[in-house]
Formats: sequence, C-alpha cells, structure tokens
Amino acid sequence: MTVHGMRYGDGCLEVKRTGEYLLLSGWNYSIEIRPRIVTVKGFKRAEVKEIYDSRKKIVFIYHDVVKELGECNDVVEEIDLGDYLVKVTSLFTGHYITIVAPGYTLIDYIVVTGDQTLIILQGKRNVFLEEYRDTVTIYLN
Repeated sequence: MTVHGMRYGDGCLEVKRTGEYLLLSGWNYSIEIRPRIVTVKGFKRAEVKEIYDSRKKIVFIYHDVVKELGECNDVVEEIDLGDYLVKVTSLFTGHYITIVAPGYTLIDYIVVTGDQTLIILQGKRNVFLEEYRDTVTIYLN
C-alpha cells in the first residue's frame, strides 16, 4: 500500500493505493475507486445526467464541503501512480482535485470540488446507484 498527501486548502487529503483500488479521503469525505465500482462517503444526493452533444454521462454527487485533514505525510500537488493520475488545482474560486482513472474502471475521470463530485463516463455506460445513509455506491456496466 502506498500513501500520499495531496495539498488541499489549508491542510491535505490522503491518497491510498492498494492494487487496483484508490482511496481519496478527508475528514468528512472519501471516495474509493475500484474496477466498475465507486463508493462515496459523506454524500447527500446523487443524480445521473447525459450530455447529448458530447456523448458523455456525468454522475453528480452532492456532499458537504470537503474538510481537509490537519496533516499528512509526503504532501504533493500531483501523484502519478502509473495507471491513476491525481492532481490538485487551486484557483481563486476554490480547490479541486482531478483523478484520471485507468480504462478498467470504466471511468474517464473524476473531479472533486468543495461540495460536489463529478464522475465523467462514456455515454453508453449503464449506471446503478445504491444509497445507504451517508454512502452512495455507483456500479458501472
């Protein structure tokens, strides 16, 4: 297992990698990416929208503002794990993290903003949502 810290706001988020799994977590939020499955803890509402002109599908996940951890080890702004690429961008409007996922996950990429997570997929993918308390699991086919 490899563990990294991503600079985020005044603190950091933790990135863990084990095999084909990637976990990005903060104080009140986490996203776990596995082949064909994404789990988000700390969510409030989720919906799937199709973008017809670009042949893409986007899963919108709404959650509380991501609270960063106080400290992490090896804090960086970009992590290249070979098949996953995790990058943080800081703008005057806020911070966001982009996760470029490998093809076997069926995900093009993921964007984590302050209070939303967007999962961008090919339009032909089927998406199934399973909600339980503050956790949503997204199954892709």
